Parts: sequence; structure tokens; C-alpha cells
Amino acid sequence: MKNKGFRSLLRALLCLCLGLLLGVAVMIAAAWLTLGEIRLETVWQEGLLPLLTSGWREGPLVLLGRAAPDALLALGISLAWQGGMLQLGGAGLYALGAAAAMLCGSLLGWPWYACLAVSVLIGTLWGAVPGLLKAKLRLREALGTALTAWLAIYILQALSALIAWEQPAETVLFIPALAIAGALALLFWLGVKFTVPGLTLRLLGESENTARYAGIDAGKTAFWVLCLSGLLGGAAGGLDYLLGAVNQLPDLSLALTGPGLHGLAAAALAGGHPLGAALAAVAVKYLSLGAGTMNGAVFSPEMGEAILALILYCCAAVALGRGKGGRRA
Repeated sequence: MKNKGFRSLLRALLCLCLGLLLGVAVMIAAAWLTLGEIRLETVWQEGLLPLLTSGWREGPLVLLGRAAPDALLALGISLAWQGGMLQLGGAGLYALGAAAAMLCGSLLGWPWYACLAVSVLIGTLWGAVPGLLKAKLRLREALGTALTAWLAIYILQALSALIAWEQPAETVLFIPALAIAGALALLFWLGVKFTVPGLTLRLLGESENTARYAGIDAGKTAFWVLCLSGLLGGAAGGLDYLLGAVNQLPDLSLALTGPGLHGLAAAALAGGHPLGAALAAVAVKYLSLGAGTMNGAVFSPEMGEAILALILYCCAAVALGRGKGGRRA
């Protein structure tokens, strides 16, 4: 049990199982409130069965391609986590990345790679905002990223009300999306584990005071980390739009909190491990796709999202129970 990767895997499986068990309890309660009695058959057929099987319906390539944007978002959150920073702006980075791809694709007719490049640029610039606030004004990154996330979501909501977007479905991008996410996960893992900047990041995550004594500019390091986190979040939103997965709903602020939750859940399941975050993103996306098929009279897709939230709470409870709740914000 000395292997950290093995312990992280066991911890992730424990959180998944606990979250699913709590989800079953919630579904039983919902069935009882709706039907007036407990029907385990209904819970199985309309709840658990679609949740656990529907994610595989379109095949492994579609599943992995759909999970690639979530993996990028989880990577960005994990990167900040390695530096002891709580990144809560995933939904906002995703929103601006999607908005940039929408503008370039729908209005300008640019090819997918140009749209994705603009999404990356916008995400990086937006990630720099809380980075500057932390470096110059000592504003906690949790607050800075949360505030910029809400602002970004409202910007996209305003744009959506003014412009009629075309919704692409670039299925040809499934393989490039998978390759991009896998390559970045491997690159960031190698960078964090075997390079001097990675050591600097891990030292900052252990203790900001120790990092300062070692001559590390904590503010400057935090700035660049949040920029990289923004880059990955913007890429996630742009890629998801190009894959045809950004749905237009009357309340886009609600529609776009899902990917932010998925990325956070995947990063929490992996304990901030870059490769683990990519793999956990596949599991979370699998459950999310299954949740989207829960359209019965008793259960709704929101029930599946609630189960993902329960898994996230289990991750937090396990982390706090081990005394590793992270550096104080």
C-alpha cells in the first residue's frame, strides 16, 4: 500500500461506490415520495439501469471523445491543485472557450483548429485575471476564480440571447480530441513529476511559506499556473462546442455548470493526479451520459447530476478524513 497511485485508485473507487450508494438511497426516497411506496424495480429500471449502462450506448470512441473536454478541464483543476490552489472557475473557463469557438465558427466560418486556438487564447487570458489578483492583491484564488466564473457565464448568456448560433457536430474530431487530452495528461504528469517547474509547483502546494524561504516567487508561480489552468479550461469549452455538445437552453448559466462540476469531480476523484484526472473524467462522463437518459416520470437527468455531486462530496469527506483538505484558503 506504499504506492501512491494504487492508494489513489482505491480512494477513487471508494468515493464512486459511496456516491452511488448514497444515490441509490436518494432514488429510493424520490420513488417513495412520487409513488407513495418503495418500488425497487422502478429504482432499478428507471434509475440505476440507464445510469450505469447508457454511457456505452454510442460506443467507446464516442464516450472517450465526449470525455476529452472534461479531461482537459479536470487537468486544469488538478494543475492548480498541485500548487495548493483551489480552482473554482472551471465552468466560467468552459463558457468563454465555448463562446470564442461559437463566434469564430458560427459568425466567421473559421476551421475547427482556428476556433480551438482562439478558445485556448481566451481561456488563458481569462485565467490570468484571478492570477493577477492573487499575485498583486493577494486575493485568494478560490474567490477570484469563482467570481470570474460567474462573470464569464453571464457574458455567454448575453451573447446567446443576441446571436443565433449554429451547432456543429464535428464527429471527425473525436480522435483528435482524444489524442489532445491523452497527450496533455501525459505531458503534465511528466512535467509535474520530473521537471524543475514541477518540483516548484509541488513545493508551493506543500507550503507557501516553505516555497518563499526556498526563493520561489509564490505570486508569479500562481499566476502562471492559473494561466495554464485557464488554457486547458478554454480548450475544453471550445472542443466541446466543436463536438456539438454545448446545448442552448433558456438559462445557460444552469446549462454550463455541469461541465464545471464534472471537471471538479474528476480532479477530486484523482486527488489532483494528472493521469488519474483524465481517467476519472471518462468515468464521470460515463455517468453523466447515463444520467441524460433518465427521463422517466420518477427520475430526471438532474438526479444523475445529484449523484455526481454526492460523489464529489464523498471525495471531500475522504480527503478531510485523511487530514489532507488542502492548504488553507
